[in-house]
Amino acid sequence: MWMDGGSYVANGLAYATAATALAVFAVGLAVLIRGRGSNTTTPFFLLTVCAAGWLGGAAMMYSSTDAATAFAWSRIGGASACLIPAAFFQFAAVSAGRKMRSAIYAAWAVCFVLAVVGTSTSLAWASMHRYSWGYYPAAGRHGMVWVVAHALIFAAAIGVFWRTYRSVEGIGKERASALMLSFILGAIGMVDYLPSSGVDVYPIGYVAALAFTIVAGTAVWRYRLVDLTPEYAASQILETMKGAVLVIDMHGRVRVANRAACEMLGYTVEELIGESLRKVIDPSEEDSTAKLLQSTGVLERHMLWRTASGTQIDVLASSSYVRADDGAPVGVVYAATDFTERRRAERLLRESETRYRLLFERNLAGVYRATTDGKVLDCNDACARIFGCESREDFLSRPSSTYYFSEEDRERLVAKLREQKSVTNFEVKMRRRDGTVVWVLENLNFLEGADGQPDVMEGTIIDITARKQQQEQVEYQAYHDMLTGLPNRLLFRDRIAMALAHAKRTSRCVAVMFLDLDEFKNVNDTRGHNVGDRLLQAVALRLVGSVRAEDTVARMGGDEFTVLLSDIADRRGASTVAQKLLEAVRHPMTFDGEELKATTSIGIAIYPEDGTDAETLLRTSDRAMYRAKELGRNNFQFANALTEDDKTRVTRRLQHALAAEQFVVHYQPMVEIASGRVVGAEALVRWHDPEKGLTKPDDFVPLAEASDLIIPIGEWVLRRASEQLRQWHDAGHRLRMAVNLSPRQFQQRDLPEMIERVLAESGVSPEYLDLEITESAAMHNVELSLETMLRLKEMGVRISIDDFGTGYSSLSYLKHFPVDTVKIDQDFVRDLTHDSNDRAIISAVISMARALKLRVIAEGVETQEQLAFLQHEECGEMQGFLHSRPLPAEEFETLLRKVRDAQLADAGRG
Repeated sequence: MWMDGGSYVANGLAYATAATALAVFAVGLAVLIRGRGSNTTTPFFLLTVCAAGWLGGAAMMYSSTDAATAFAWSRIGGASACLIPAAFFQFAAVSAGRKMRSAIYAAWAVCFVLAVVGTSTSLAWASMHRYSWGYYPAAGRHGMVWVVAHALIFAAAIGVFWRTYRSVEGIGKERASALMLSFILGAIGMVDYLPSSGVDVYPIGYVAALAFTIVAGTAVWRYRLVDLTPEYAASQILETMKGAVLVIDMHGRVRVANRAACEMLGYTVEELIGESLRKVIDPSEEDSTAKLLQSTGVLERHMLWRTASGTQIDVLASSSYVRADDGAPVGVVYAATDFTERRRAERLLRESETRYRLLFERNLAGVYRATTDGKVLDCNDACARIFGCESREDFLSRPSSTYYFSEEDRERLVAKLREQKSVTNFEVKMRRRDGTVVWVLENLNFLEGADGQPDVMEGTIIDITARKQQQEQVEYQAYHDMLTGLPNRLLFRDRIAMALAHAKRTSRCVAVMFLDLDEFKNVNDTRGHNVGDRLLQAVALRLVGSVRAEDTVARMGGDEFTVLLSDIADRRGASTVAQKLLEAVRHPMTFDGEELKATTSIGIAIYPEDGTDAETLLRTSDRAMYRAKELGRNNFQFANALTEDDKTRVTRRLQHALAAEQFVVHYQPMVEIASGRVVGAEALVRWHDPEKGLTKPDDFVPLAEASDLIIPIGEWVLRRASEQLRQWHDAGHRLRMAVNLSPRQFQQRDLPEMIERVLAESGVSPEYLDLEITESAAMHNVELSLETMLRLKEMGVRISIDDFGTGYSSLSYLKHFPVDTVKIDQDFVRDLTHDSNDRAIISAVISMARALKLRVIAEGVETQEQLAFLQHEECGEMQGFLHSRPLPAEEFETLLRKVRDAQLADAGRG
C-alpha cells in the first residue's frame, strides 16, 4: 500500500528535496501576501506551488522502498512538473509587461495536456529505475516529446526577458536582468530528465528550483512588481502627491484625505474622514463653495486653512467638482499647497529688493552697471557726482569710454575682468565731464550675457583723487629737496643707475660732478639763514640753467650739489660744463639790495674709468671736490688724477705691501643703543705705507679692486679678524665680528668655501661672523648674489646690507634676500639734525626693518643730538666717533675692559 508507513525509508536526498519544497512554497506565499495578490505576484505564487508539488512528489519517490509506491508518487510529482513551464511563461510575460494572453493560454493548454497524458498513460513514464539514491521514473517511448515541449516553453520565457532587457534602461533593465538570471537557474533543473534515460546522474532539480525561487523572489521583493491597474495607480498617485488633496461631498463632509493633507493639517486620516469642512477651512472662507458654483466649475484662489493646533496657514488651493455620469456635481476636490513660506519669502524678497535699491541709491560710493561694449545701464547719484555730471541721466547718456583718458585703459580693464571674472582695488586715472582728472578705485564683477545679450560689468567706484594727490606729494617730498625743488640724494642715485645702464648699451660716458659752495658757512653766520636759503635757491636755478634738459642737478644736503651729465663722449664735455657752472655761480647775486658773491669747488668722476656704479662715482667725485678746495677753491678737478704710470706703481707697491704684511686691521665698536654695551666690532683695513704712513681704504681699495688684489687682501682681512675674534672670545668677550666684502670679492663663486675654510682654521662659530655687502654689490648679479647668500646662511653666517639707501634701494629684492641687518649710511645720519628728509628716511628704514624683523645699525653717529633721535626711533645699534674711532686690537680690548668695568660698577651701585 503506497500510503503504508512501511513503504518508506530515511533518505538524505528525500529530506533535502522535501525541505526545498517547503522553502519554495513559503517564499511564494510571502511574495503573494506582500504583493496583495497582484497580477505579478499571483503567477509567481502559482509557479512556486507547482514547483513545491513537483519537489514534494520527488521527495516521497526517493524515500519509497518499492517500485509501485515510487511510481505512484512519480505520477503526482510529474503532473506538477508538467505545469511548471506554463507557470514560468505566464510569470515572465506578466513581469515583463507583455500582453501575451493567447500565448499564455496556449502554454497552459499544452502543459495541461502533457500532464494528463503523462499521468494516465505510459507514453511519458513506462517503469521505474532503481539507483543508489532511490527510485526514478524511466522514460516511455514518447518521453522526448515532454522534454522538447518543456524546453521550448522555458526558452520562450527566457526570450521574453531578453527582449525586455534590451529595450529598457535603469531600474527596468536591472529587474529584467535579475529575473532572466532566475529563469536560467530554474531551467537547469531540466538536467533531472537524464536519470529517466538511464543515466545515473544525481538529481539536482531541487537546487535549481531553490536558486530560481530565491533570485526571482528577491527581484519581486526588491523591485515591487505590483499590478499597475488604474485603481492602484490612482491610489498611489493620490498618496504620493506632494500637494494636499481633500475630497468633500455635497454635504460638506470630508470623504478622502491624502497623506500630504494630513501632514499639512496635523490630523490622522481617521480624524479627518467624516468631519465637516469647517474643521479645516477658516470661517472667512466658508463662501468658497458659493464662489465655486458661480465659476465654471474650477476655482483657484488663496485660502486660509486651520491646523490641528489652531494656527492658520496660507494655501494656494485649486477646487473643482466631482461629477456623476449625468454631469451632476456629487462632491468637490480641493488640491492645495502650503503657501505660507512662499508668501513670507515673497515679502522678504520685496523688502530685500527695497533695501538693495536704497543701498544702491544712497551708497556714498559710486555704483554702476555697464556692458563691456561701453553702454552704461544704470548708476546711482554718487557715481554721477564723481564724474561731475548734474544727474544720473546725464551720466547714462554718454558711453563709458568718454570717461577714460585712453581707450587702452578701458580695454585693459575689460580684458582683465573677462579673464579673472572679478577685479578688486583697480586704480585708474579717468576724466570728469569737464575734462579734469579724477583718480578712482574700482571693484568689479563680470556677468556673462545670456541668449546673445552683451556681457555686463557691475561694481563700485570710489574717488581717490585726494589720496593720489597726497601720495604724489609724499613721493615728491621723498625724492626732492624741499628748499630748492631739486632731486635729492635718493632720486639722484636712481638717475645715475639709469644713465649707467644706457651708457653700457651705447658705449658712451657719464660724468658725476660733486659741488660744494665755498665759505657758505660765513654767509649763514654774517647774513643769517634766510639769506643763506635764498642763496641756495638762486644757485640751484643757475645750475639747472647751465645744463641740458636730459641732465640732472640735485641737492645732496647743506651746501652740496651734484650734477649728472648723461651720454657724453669724453671728459672734454664734462670740462666745458664744469667751466659753465663755475661762471654761473661766480656771477654776483643781489638780496635785499645787497650784492653777494659766491664760488664753488667741483669734483668730477667719469664712467667707466673712475667707477662703474653710483656709489663709487659719488665717492670719487667727492674726493676730487676736496682736492679742488685744497688747490684754492673756485675750480674743478677730475677724480682720475693719477697717470697710468702712477697706477702701475701704486699697484706694485700694494702687491709688495701684501707680501710684506704692511696691512693692519682696526676695529670700530658696534654699540647697543639701549644698554650702551659693545656687542660687536667692524674690521676696517689700513695700509701702513712706509712713504705716507697709515693710509685709509678710500686711497688704495679702488686700485686694489681694479687689479684684483682686493681678493687676497679681503681674504687676509677676514682671516686676521677671525683670529682676533677667537682671542677675544677666549678672554670672555662674546662679540660678533663684521667684515666688509668688496663687490668683486662677493662675485667670486668659491667665496663660501673660502669663508668656511677660514672659520674652521680660526675656530670661530659662523654665527659670530657678520659679512657686510653693499646694495650695489648685491644687485650686480641678483641670481648669483642670492645663491651665495643662501649658501652663507646655510653655514650660519650673518649677512648685512651696508650703506643702505645709497644703492638701488629695492625693497622688493631686500625682502627676498636672506639678510639679518641693514646699516643706515652715515650720509643720512650726518645731516639728520637739520634735514627733515634725512630724518624721514631714517624713520622709514627703521620701521621697515622692524616689520621685516631685521636689525638696524646707524653709522657715523658723532653728536648727542643724532643719538637722541636714534633712541627716540628705537634704532638697535650704532657706530661712530661719538663712542669711538676705529682702534687697533690692543686699544679696542682696553676699551672693552673699561666698558665692562663701568657696567659692573653701575650694577654694584644698583
